[in-house]
Amino acid sequence: MRILRTALLLGLPLLALAGCAAMPGVPTTIEQPAPAPEPEPAEEDTSEPTPDTGLVACTPDQRSGMERTVRAQTEAFSDGDFEEAYAYASSSFQASVPLVAFEQIILGSYGPLVISADLRFGECLVASEGASGTIDARFSNNGTDVVGLRYVMVDETAGWRVDGASNLTIVGQGS
Repeated sequence: MRILRTALLLGLPLLALAGCAAMPGVPTTIEQPAPAPEPEPAEEDTSEPTPDTGLVACTPDQRSGMERTVRAQTEAFSDGDFEEAYAYASSSFQASVPLVAFEQIILGSYGPLVISADLRFGECLVASEGASGTIDARFSNNGTDVVGLRYVMVDETAGWRVDGASNLTIVGQGS
């Protein structure tokens, strides 16, 4: 709205002057005022929570801890060792989902995790208190669909543990 108002305020006088013939003693050019300098963007401060989510970027230690856990769990899936993979689940997850149900969930809804050949990580965020967070992961298997999901993680005595994950979503083709 401000741009439109400024354009009208500057444009109407220019249109009125455009039709006038030059008159002696009247300058034929109109000097435009210098545009106001734009405020410099504030430097992003990742130590403060965002108002929308209360999440901040992971520290390198938090990221590497989450990545280690997800990699170890994924390797256990690839080896068919669901008991080992289950050990990387949070204590609250284990309290609500028995091992047999966990195996059924993985095989039924997260099959690509079992056969994944390539794992890459994306955005990593933690709650401002640092005890929980999320990390995005992409899985591909020798040129087939690349699938992505977001892990929900909690920091426990044993390290970062998986508390849940979003549904798998096809995000592209592998190479």
